[in-house]
Amino acid sequence: MGFFDDFAGGVRKGMKEESERSAKRQSYSRYRTSLEEERDLKRKLESRSDSRLLQDMKNSYTSDEEKRVIHGILILRGYTKVGNDYRRR
Repeated sequence: MGFFDDFAGGVRKGMKEESERSAKRQSYSRYRTSLEEERDLKRKLESRSDSRLLQDMKNSYTSDEEKRVIHGILILRGYTKVGNDYRRR
């Protein structure tokens, strides 16, 4: 009986370690994917003109994430936020 108990314990231990490795791998994979999505969004928005970015900021269909990225781009391009509007410095 000792052999089978050792074998069953080894199988349980192996399955537990594999599930931990799998969970770690999946969490890293999702984190990496979200970073890539953010980079792609930033690249897409940086190619737009200032007037298009300003229109997108006023558009109610623009997501909060896009507005956050657009705000950063406009600040880098020399705009300041005055109330709900942006003005060139």
